[in-house]
Amino acid sequence: MITVDGLDADLTDLGIALGLLVPGTGGQLRLDEAFFTDPWGRVGKLVSDDTQRAALVRAVAALLPQDDPRFPALGRDPLGVRTRHVPLLAQDGRGQLFLVVREEAGGRLTLGLAAEGGPLAGGPGVTVQLDLLVADGGSARAVAATPEHPMRLRVRTPLGDTGATAEASVLLVAPPHEAQTRLVVTVSGLPGMSAPLVLDPAPAARAPPPWSPPCCGWSSPSSPARCPSPYGWSPSTCPACSG
Repeated sequence: MITVDGLDADLTDLGIALGLLVPGTGGQLRLDEAFFTDPWGRVGKLVSDDTQRAALVRAVAALLPQDDPRFPALGRDPLGVRTRHVPLLAQDGRGQLFLVVREEAGGRLTLGLAAEGGPLAGGPGVTVQLDLLVADGGSARAVAATPEHPMRLRVRTPLGDTGATAEASVLLVAPPHEAQTRLVVTVSGLPGMSAPLVLDPAPAARAPPPWSPPCCGWSSPSSPARCPSPYGWSPSTCPACSG
């Protein structure tokens, strides 16, 4: 057995995430010699293995730069959830592609991509978010564009200098569940209107799809007044709140 001492915490977490290092009793680390006989097998458990996944989250937080989207498509995180956005492109002021790492208190991890484009915050903007995989309980599964994790597209633009805005929100679901795709257009801030104008072509009788996490972003979507509308819905049209 080869023990390892004196490594920085960041490098230790990276080594554990890759499966090269194994934590032992008393905080001691050892080099896993079996790694060299099947390195891809160990790396392949990067997100499915509970210990490696936890180390990966710590390494991402410590070693990779993070930034906040200029056009956030999601609201604030609910209690017990932390989302990190890691920029993947050089900053040019026009747009960005993010690796999204969302960690929940129970150890559940969601990895995805988010993109945004537009000249200025508050001006016209486009955001897209796609969850790629979810890992928990010693397993990982692909979830892209499933009913529980639809691709989320939002296009928002101001309407002249009136202060009003128009927003088109699409939750896109891949076949064979494409019928659960939904489009809503919302116009807010029109003079003389106290409530947003909502255009929703979805049949009223159709049950709202089981978005996960709930559209409103809270573990209990029973209070529409608290709905931060993370997917671009207003509280009155949020599938979780209004359903």
